[in-house]
Amino acid sequence: MSNKRIIGLDVVRVCAIFFVISVHFFLNSEFNQLYFNNISTFILTCLRWLFFTCIGLFLLLTGFLNKNTHFNRKYVYKLFKVLISYLIIGVICLFFKKFYLNEDITFVRGIINLFNFSANDYAWYVEMYCGLFLIIPFLNILYDNLKTKENKLKLLGVLLVMFSLTSTFKFFYPSVYTINAFSDYWVAGYPVLYFFLGKFLSEFPLKMSRKKLLFMLIFILVFKTGLLFIFNFGQTFPMDIFSGYAGGYYNLFTVLEVVLLFSILVNTKLKNNLFIKAITSISFVSFEMYLFSAVVDKFYYSNIDLQFGNLWNYLINYLISVTVVFIVSYMCALLINKFSRFIYKNCKIIYDLVCDFFGSKFIKIWEALIK
Repeated sequence: MSNKRIIGLDVVRVCAIFFVISVHFFLNSEFNQLYFNNISTFILTCLRWLFFTCIGLFLLLTGFLNKNTHFNRKYVYKLFKVLISYLIIGVICLFFKKFYLNEDITFVRGIINLFNFSANDYAWYVEMYCGLFLIIPFLNILYDNLKTKENKLKLLGVLLVMFSLTSTFKFFYPSVYTINAFSDYWVAGYPVLYFFLGKFLSEFPLKMSRKKLLFMLIFILVFKTGLLFIFNFGQTFPMDIFSGYAGGYYNLFTVLEVVLLFSILVNTKLKNNLFIKAITSISFVSFEMYLFSAVVDKFYYSNIDLQFGNLWNYLINYLISVTVVFIVSYMCALLINKFSRFIYKNCKIIYDLVCDFFGSKFIKIWEALIK
C-alpha cells in the first residue's frame, strides 16, 4: 500500500462516526417503545441495524491499517494519542456532570472515574481499544505466519464460531426458549474477529460490484428485521434484543453487514477538493467526536422533547438532531484534537526518559527472575 492517503478509508471513518451519533439518537428517542406491528417500525428498525455497524467499521479499519506494527517503545507511545484525548474529554465530562447535571462527584471520585473509564459514558470503546492496541503486534505475527489464504480463512471461520454462532442461532426462536448452540463465553472477544477481518480484506478484498454488495447488504438488513418481527410481532422491543443476542456487535448478521458496507465504501473515489478536505478533516478528529458527543448528547436530548408522531415526523427529528450533534461535536473535537496533539508532541521527551530509566531496571529484574 502506498503512503498516499486513501480517501475511501476516510469515508469509512466519517460514515462510522455519523452512524455512532445516529445510533445514539435512537437510544435517546422513543424508538425502544415502538411496537413490531407496522411498516414504519420495520423501516426504522432496518435503519437502526444499518447504523449499528459503526463500531465494527472502526475495528475493521484498525485491522486494515495495522499491517506492519512491532511492539516497541515508539509503538506503545502511539497509544498516548488516544489516552490524552480521552483524559481531556474525560475532565470536561466530569465538570459537565458535576455543574450541569448536578451529580455528586468529588475530586477523588473524579480521579477514579477517569482511570476506570467511567468519566465519559462512551469510553468503554477506549477501554476496549487499549487492550486491542497492545496485542496488535502479536496478532500480526499470528496472521502473517499462516501464509496461505486457506489457513487465514480457517482462522476467521473458527473466530466466527467462537464469537458469533450462539447469538446468531438465537435469532431463529424466541429468547424465552434460548439454548446455547455454542458457548457464550468468548463473545466479548469480537474486536479480535473484526481486526483479523480487516487484515484479510486488505489482502483479499471482495471482488464484487457495488450493486451486488449493496443488494446483499439490504437483503441482510431486511431479513434480520423480518426475523425480529416474526418472533416479537405486536410487542415492544424486548430488552435483550439490544443488550444481548440481537444487539451484540458480534452477531453474524452484524459482522456481514460491516464487511459488506466497508467493501462498498472503501473504494470510494472523490474529485471535489473541497469535499475531500471536509471528509479528511472530519475523519482526522472522529475519535474526539465520538467521545465528546457524550456531552453533546446529554445536553441536547435533555433540553428537547422528542415525540414519535409518525414516520416522517420521526425522520425529521432524526435529521435535525443528528446534524446538530454532529456539527457541535466536530467543532469541539477540532479544538480538543489540537490541544491533544500539542501535549502528545511535548511529552515525548519525558516518555523517553522514563522508558530509559525504568526500562533498564525492569529488564534487570526480569532477567534475575527467570534465571
